[in-house]
Amino acid sequence: MIEGDQPIQVLAAAFTKQKASMLGALSMATTARIMKAKQKAVLGGPAASVRTKNKTPAFLFYAPEGFSPTDYWAVKLEKKGNSREAVVGAMGTAGASGGFGDKNILKFASEKAAPRRYLIKFEAEISSGEYCFYPASALQVTGEAVTSFGRLYDFGID
Repeated sequence: MIEGDQPIQVLAAAFTKQKASMLGALSMATTARIMKAKQKAVLGGPAASVRTKNKTPAFLFYAPEGFSPTDYWAVKLEKKGNSREAVVGAMGTAGASGGFGDKNILKFASEKAAPRRYLIKFEAEISSGEYCFYPASALQVTGEAVTSFGRLYDFGID
């Protein structure tokens, strides 16, 4: 994250567990799986350690070989007690479907600054809350579940 003229490193983290929403799971059980249950990925801790008051933060993204910022989603996380979470998919009678949902995805533009380095700027102001960059390839949909793995990079807007 670029704060003023200072870069602040956003360290990698990982979702610590996955869960299905209890209401959805109960609905599935009582309706022979006709209703869908939301699948959520949980990130431990109530807040990201990297924070800013800037509603239009910029990031200098160092892309791994063969990747670019378009391989990542910027995702709004929902604070739940001592953790943060995101809906990563749903399970139901027809199997599972994966994805964060349009309302939780933030749009950003990237500009190549140097080989494997990009400047990322969001297309609109971001409201206060918890966010992360997450690799799109790290969501796996298999049969009846959605699995989230891989590293994410979390930050907060105050």
